[in-house]
Amino acid sequence: MPAREGAGAMMIRADLTAARAAWLKEVEDNPDEHKAREKSCTLKDKDALGRVVDFRALRHTFITNLCDGGAHPKTAQTLARHFTIA
Repeated sequence: MPAREGAGAMMIRADLTAARAAWLKEVEDNPDEHKAREKSCTLKDKDALGRVVDFRALRHTFITNLCDGGAHPKTAQTLARHFTIA
């Protein structure tokens, strides 16, 4: 049985869907470009190879970017909601 999708993952999925719809709408007056975009995996939650958007990976990337950007380790810990810095 698959794990229940969390609120954050549902939010990301909804945002991707809305962004893709807007991206397709940009070229609705250009049938060739619209058709090409419809065939692409851009802004889909799953690509042609079966890879999916991983909400947990996005969280990890967020914390990594905080640290790379010079955030104090305690700040990163707090934002990650980790009990310890380890």
